[in-house]
Amino acid sequence: MSLPLGNPLVFFLIILIPLLLVVLFINVVEAAFQRIGLSPMMASVLVFATILGSLVNIPLRKVTCVRTVERPMASGFYHFIYPQSTQGYVEQCDTTIAINVGGAIVPLLLCIYMFARYPEYLFPWCAVTIPIMVGICYKISRVVPNVGIVMPTFVPPLMSAGLALLFAGDAFPVALSFVTGVLGVIIGADLLNLNKISQTTARTISIGGAGTFDGIFLTGIISVFLV
Repeated sequence: MSLPLGNPLVFFLIILIPLLLVVLFINVVEAAFQRIGLSPMMASVLVFATILGSLVNIPLRKVTCVRTVERPMASGFYHFIYPQSTQGYVEQCDTTIAINVGGAIVPLLLCIYMFARYPEYLFPWCAVTIPIMVGICYKISRVVPNVGIVMPTFVPPLMSAGLALLFAGDAFPVALSFVTGVLGVIIGADLLNLNKISQTTARTISIGGAGTFDGIFLTGIISVFLV
């Protein structure tokens, strides 16, 4: 049975549902930004800056990586005539390390803003929560060849929210949770794993490269709603 795609109502719903999801996501991010102390106008500006910035990767440096390339199997008709086993050879390649504007630079700027605005809430506890978060993120992150550095999606926000509630208590844990999550992921998952870049064989490794859906950005946003 085929779907009635010729029905105008079905066609309208196919277009409307993705738009509603986008609007819902934007509203959620705006609400998170307002929870950490931004005005509604500034929150809206940062949301669109994040979305547009997710398209921009700023190159930082190039590193040389080594990868193994498999030589295609040489064979005749349906692999039955003069089959030859696959062999591999090693070649060098260049991997570009970049940083994404929407997925990394915007969250970092927000962290700087909160350190400047809430120093009395952040400085006493960040010296404890951030090193713990860095250790957790480094432990659970791993290098995936041809992909980059990955880690479980929901573990970092849960841990950063838990640390903020444990140490900050009622003293504005929202800001502590955001800063702990963002800096913990950037340092623990990304920066401390840069020495393993040569194992990825990817052409480009971007810190925050998935933009608004990167672990850095999502950790900060999700953790804000958990405290």
